[in-house]
This record gives sequence, C-alpha cells and structure tokens, in this order.
Amino acid sequence: IFLAALLAGASRSSSRSQAPSTSAQDLQHHAVSERSLPGRPQVLLESEGSGHRLWELPCGPELWPRKSQISREAALTASDDRGDMASASQRHRLAVPSQRCCRLLQDDFASAAEVRALRGAMEDAFEGLLHRGVEVSLVPDGSSRLGEPMHALLLTILERARLALEGSLVPGVSLRVVGALLKRLRLPAEEGSLQADPSHDPFLPHADGANVAAYEYSALLYLSTAGADFGGGELVFLDPDADSIVVPRAGRLVAFTSGLENLHRASPMHWGERYFVGIWFGAEKPADHRGRANVGGSPAAALELLTPIGAVTALAVLAAELIRGAWASLGRRLWRSASLAGPN
Repeated sequence: IFLAALLAGASRSSSRSQAPSTSAQDLQHHAVSERSLPGRPQVLLESEGSGHRLWELPCGPELWPRKSQISREAALTASDDRGDMASASQRHRLAVPSQRCCRLLQDDFASAAEVRALRGAMEDAFEGLLHRGVEVSLVPDGSSRLGEPMHALLLTILERARLALEGSLVPGVSLRVVGALLKRLRLPAEEGSLQADPSHDPFLPHADGANVAAYEYSALLYLSTAGADFGGGELVFLDPDADSIVVPRAGRLVAFTSGLENLHRASPMHWGERYFVGIWFGAEKPADHRGRANVGGSPAAALELLTPIGAVTALAVLAAELIRGAWASLGRRLWRSASLAGPN
C-alpha cells in the first residue's frame, strides 16, 4: 500500500511538473493553424563549407511567463548573494535577460563508427518494446538497455552536444541535460502484440518548449540518411513565411531554441527506418550551483536527473522486484511442500 501511494504521488508530481500551460498550448495551436497551410514556399537549409551553420531568428512569444519570472528573480538573488553593488541599470539587465533565438546545423557531429555502434545498440535495445504506430522509443536513464559500452558512448555524445550548444547556440550560458530519447520510425509499422497504438501519428507539428516547460534548447542527432535509409521524413521548420527543410543525414546534428520560433515536424515517411537521438537542455540557474556538484558538466549525473521520469522508473523497478521476490518465496515454499508429499 505504501509503495502504491508513493508511485501515485510520484506520478502526480510528474504530471504537475511536465503538464503544459493552457496559454502555451493555445499559442502552439494558433501557430500551427497559421503555418500549416498548403502551397507554402519551401527553403532548403544546408551547412556551409565548414559543415557548420547558424541562423539567428526572431524569438516567438513567451510560453511560460511564470518560469521566466522565477529565472529573473534567481538572477537578482545570485547578484545579491555575491555582494554585487549593482546599479539600477545593471539590475535591469539582470532582471530582463536578452533572448537569443537561433538554429544550428552541424555535419559529421558523430563519426560513422559512432553512428553504426549507436544504431546497432538501439536496434537491440528496442527488441520487445511496445510500438506506437511506426514509432518505438527508449529513455536512456540509469536502467538503460544499451549495455555499459554503448551507454558510455551515449554519455560522451550528450556531453559533446552540450558543449557544442554552449559554444555556438548560447555562448556564455551553462546548460544541463533535462531529457533524452532514442527513437526509431519504421515502415511498415509493427503488428501484433507489440503494437500498442496503431493510430499514433509522430508527424504532427509542435514546439518542444510548448509541451514541456523544462525544454529550452533542443537537439536532434540523426543516425540514418534520407534517401538511403528511408524515404520522406525530412525535418520541417514551419517558419512564418516558409517551410524550412533539413534533410536528415547520419551524423548530422540539428539544434535550436525550443520556442515557437522553431515550430517543427517531420514530413511523413514512405519507406525504411529513421533513427535519431533527441536531446533537450535547460539553462543552469544560479540556484542550481548551490549545494551540489556541477551537474551541467556531468552527462552521467544529467541522465540520472531525468526526473520525474527517473523517479517513477526507479519506483516501478522497485515494485517489480518486490513482487518478483514475493512470488519466488511462495514458489520455494510450494516446492518444499511438494517434495515432502512425494510424486503423484
């Protein structure tokens, strides 16, 4: 009973922390309806000769006003705690931090060997998991099915992505991993007992930050190539005046701010398998550095902090272990009873 109550409490906590606000959902719905009209112009986004390109964008509307207010208060508190004698203008700059909204494309972010290793590990890890339409996914938390070597490789890539975003997308801002997901889309869709939701549509337009408040910066690392491994499936940013298209390529990283300035979707697939790693980051707040180690610099700690998902997962594992232990104990007692009674 205690464990059930604990699990219920953790689930309620998860819902409260992750549930989108009505205003954020309304803004997303309005943006989708405005930018999903047929016949829109299309623009292909490509990297430059260096394999790297950054686009700066006008920021979308604020999705989480209360969260921004907390961030401003934290910045002012940190200034006071350091003993800064800030002038009125300095305090104003702290209270109203400048926003920088952008989009980053970097080719060869992961090597061909890393892509092959991760893709193979994901294929094994997805074995036996439930599917939703063409999609199957796995949260790589502490109970990852990847195995230690591949889990270590994933941690290395997460840290590399964090540093890449800090260096290009948000210079001067410390980031921490707040979410990660391994995903495969495959046609034809899974059938039979492993198909949990045949009608699920993974190609709907959305903004990551409108659905989870903790998502401030998003990154997608592709492990397969459009045209070679699958047909269709391009990444489409629904910009106000055009659809901006990124063609997935194995090893390519696409990173962007998670607001409505980067409303996006994948175009429907026609055949094949589309593998990628989704990673989400949040900006370190001054309070995050008090009383604990540098989580932002530790990808292992970051994965352990994929809460409340991690907490719910851990409790579920504990519940399963308790049930398994109870059944094992009952089985041993029945076996001893049968042994004493002799064969039938």
